[in-house]
Amino acid sequence: MKYIAHRGFWNFQYGKNSEEAFIHALELGYGIETDIRDLDGDLVISHDPPLKENKNLIDLNRFLSLYNKYNKNQTLALNIKSDGISKKISFLLKKHKIDNYFIFDLKIPDLFLYIKNNLNIFARESEYEDSYLLKNYVSGILIDAFDVQSYDLLDINSLINKWNNICIISPELHGFDQFKFWEKLKGVHNHKKTKSIYLCTDYPDEASRFFNTNY
Repeated sequence: MKYIAHRGFWNFQYGKNSEEAFIHALELGYGIETDIRDLDGDLVISHDPPLKENKNLIDLNRFLSLYNKYNKNQTLALNIKSDGISKKISFLLKKHKIDNYFIFDLKIPDLFLYIKNNLNIFARESEYEDSYLLKNYVSGILIDAFDVQSYDLLDINSLINKWNNICIISPELHGFDQFKFWEKLKGVHNHKKTKSIYLCTDYPDEASRFFNTNY
């Protein structure tokens, strides 16, 4: 299992989606999940709708330059928050020669524009969404749940048997305790070595220790 730092490796020193958080995650050997929006014709890193007067915004071009500089071997999980930006995303990924990434959270009409641009797409699997309907169009899935009971019901082994590339959203991203679910994942981590399995988490250090001890 590989670990993706949700909005970078942030703590009391570094804020989420900050340049420092991204650099720190890459230096520690973690992938990065981050959010992309458009602002006045440019693409920027921002979870919420961005404001032009926010001087701390990082544009996507700068972010991809940092990725190449500090650790381009790690995986990028790009959460697309704006519609109609597939051509710009494609252009920047090709400009920076980035291929270790996946894109997710797309609306269905927009998703097919990304597919036409030959971009690497993950479909969401949740209690409300059936990723298998997109099996012929995407390269992997993002496993998620929106209430704590649904995390208990997720059949992780069945999903992993159907897909080779999987990213799992850790429960703390929705405000739930993660450790019960992490225990459920331990067997997957131990036995599915031929699969590309990622855990997107606020706590990549803790996850790495949890899954790599007590076997």
